Parts: sequence; structure tokens; C-alpha cells
Amino acid sequence: HYSITSDMGFICGRHPEHDRVWIAGGGSGHGFKHGPAFAERAVAAMTGAAEPEPRFALGPRMAGRSLRTAGWKPPAG
Repeated sequence: HYSITSDMGFICGRHPEHDRVWIAGGGSGHGFKHGPAFAERAVAAMTGAAEPEPRFALGPRMAGRSLRTAGWKPPAG
């Protein structure tokens, strides 16, 4: 199974309705090589040792420029 976010970034944030539940993922492909470093950042955020990384937050994302990113359209103009 291959999953990826529209901006090709990771996801790591609290569930919007359950304070003690975190959602983390989005690492298909590049997650293999970045997994250990991403896990360190995720654990630090989950334990309160560091602030959560804003770019990994849940919510709307802008499509990336990569050809692998579904839904990307060139800017108008």
C-alpha cells in the first residue's frame, strides 16, 4: 500500500476530537529513509518535549510541485 499527502509531507498531530490520540503518517517512499528522524520528532511532540511541527499539522494542504503528487495544477497566469 502506498499513501502520500497532497504536498508529499508527513502528518503528525492530535486528533481534533480526542486529545490523547495522535495521527501520524504520510511517509510512503520517503518515509523509509526518514522514518527514524520523523519518529524522534513525533515522540518529542507527543510527550511535550518539543512543539509539534506546524508543517506536519492536520488540515488542508497545498498540492506540491512534484509529478508524483496527484491533483497539482500549474498556477494560473
